[in-house]
Amino acid sequence: MGYPALMSTSPSVCHRSARLAAGSLPARFISLAAGLSIAVSSSWAQDRPASPTPATSSPAPAAAPTPTPAPAPLDWSTLEAGVLTDQVQLTFPEQFSRAGEAYFDHQSPPRWMVFQGVAAPAEGQTPSPHFAMYVARLRWQGDGDTARLVGIDEPILISEPGSANTCGWFHPTAVGTVLFGSTSVPPSEETPAGFSRDRSRYQWQFPKEMRVMQRMIRPIMEDQRSRTPLSIPLDNKLFAPSPLFDRPGGQDGAGYAAECSWSSDTRHVLYTLVDPRTKNPDLWVYDTRTQSHTVLINAKGYNGGGFFSPNDRAIVYRSDRRGDNLLQLFTATLAFDDQSDPGRITGVRHEFALTDNQQVNWAPFYHPSGRLIVYATSEQGHSNYEIFAMHLPDAQTLSQAPGEDWPAKRDALPRHRITHATGFDGLPAFNADGSWMIFTSQRAGARPGEQRPTSQVWAARWLNTPGSSPTRK
Repeated sequence: MGYPALMSTSPSVCHRSARLAAGSLPARFISLAAGLSIAVSSSWAQDRPASPTPATSSPAPAAAPTPTPAPAPLDWSTLEAGVLTDQVQLTFPEQFSRAGEAYFDHQSPPRWMVFQGVAAPAEGQTPSPHFAMYVARLRWQGDGDTARLVGIDEPILISEPGSANTCGWFHPTAVGTVLFGSTSVPPSEETPAGFSRDRSRYQWQFPKEMRVMQRMIRPIMEDQRSRTPLSIPLDNKLFAPSPLFDRPGGQDGAGYAAECSWSSDTRHVLYTLVDPRTKNPDLWVYDTRTQSHTVLINAKGYNGGGFFSPNDRAIVYRSDRRGDNLLQLFTATLAFDDQSDPGRITGVRHEFALTDNQQVNWAPFYHPSGRLIVYATSEQGHSNYEIFAMHLPDAQTLSQAPGEDWPAKRDALPRHRITHATGFDGLPAFNADGSWMIFTSQRAGARPGEQRPTSQVWAARWLNTPGSSPTRK
C-alpha cells in the first residue's frame, strides 16, 4: 500500500497509488502499491580489443559497445504449476497505460475488484501523472469451486478528475462501500518526496491533500439489489465521496493520510499518516465507534502499507527504519482494552521483524488462513521483483516479546517463491477464502514498438504453498 511515485532516470515500468514522473515504477506502488514502476537499466559490455597502434597512425576507433543479449522470458505457466494456475490478465495497456494494486471484494466468490490505474491517453497526448481509482465487475466461467475468472466488465471511475489516488479497499460487510486515499483535487506541485531507494529509482509521494475517503458505488449497490433486496433507497446523496474522519491535528496542519483498510469486524481502520511536524509516515488506527485515533508504529522513517490479520489481533506492514533505502517487513500483535471497552485497540504488544536483509521487501498481505503472508521482494533483482510466501510464527511465539533467539527463529521460517515471470510481479492479495490471488504484473511483455512492458492487473487460482501442507482443499 502506498502512494508511490516511483521516479527513475532510466527506462522504468511504473506502480501503489503513486504519483509518477515520466518513466516510473509500481497503492496499496513502490504502487511500489498498489501497477508499479520498476526501473530496468540496460547492461552493456565494455570490453575493447587491445591491439597495438603504430605511433605514426591515428588512434583506432574504439569498438562500439555490444549490448548484452536479453535473457529469454521465463516460462511462468510451467514454473508456477502446482502453486498457481488459471492465470488471467484483467487490465490491458489499450485501456490503461498502467494499472495495479487491486483487491477483491469480500463476497464468495468475489464479484468486484477495486484498483488504481492511469487511463491510456489519446494519440499525441501524455498520460496523467496520477493514479485514478476504479472498480470493475468480475466475469466468471462455470460454477462452484471450478469456476474460472476470465475477465472484467468495463471499469468504472470512482475518483474525482485530476486527483491523485491510492489504496482502495472494500468494506467487509457493507456491499458497495469502498475506502481509498484521495486528494479529491489535483495535488500541489510542492508535494515532498516520500520513501525512495537510491534517491532516484523508487520513490512515492505523500501529497498533503491526501485523505482517507469512503464512497458507496451505485453500480455495485444496483448489482446487489438485483440479487438481494436492499433495505435502503438508492438516494444520490449516498454516493458522494466523503472523508471518513478528520485527520489528527486538524485539517490545516495535517498531512498525507492513506494506505487504509478496515478490520474484519469493521470497527477499526488502519492507515498511514505523515505527521507534518516530524515528516515521518507512521501507522495509526482509527476507531469508528469512539472516533478516536491511536498511533501504533512510529519508528523513525517510513512505516506503512499495513493490513490486519484475519482475526484482527495483529498487523503486518513495511518499514525503512534502518535508513538504508531498503524496506523490511514487520508484524506486531495488538493490545486491547478488554476491561472498560472490549475490542478497542490501545496500541502494540510485541513487534517482530520478519525480514532483515539487503532487499526491498514490501506489500505484505495475509492469507485468509492467517498462517502465512505473501509479499513482493527484490531478491531476484531490482528488474525482476517476484512474489514470495512466508510462513508466520506460531501463536505461542507471538505471545511473547522477541528474545535473543528471534533472529534464528525468523531465519528458519519457511519461505517460498510463488511467481516466476520476467519483469515485475507484486502487490499480491487474496479473495475471502484464499482460492484466488490478484496481483500486479508485467509478465505480458512489451507490445511491438514499446521499450518496456506496462504493469497491469492479473489474477490466478491459488493451489498450494510449496513445501507445506495445503492451505485449502
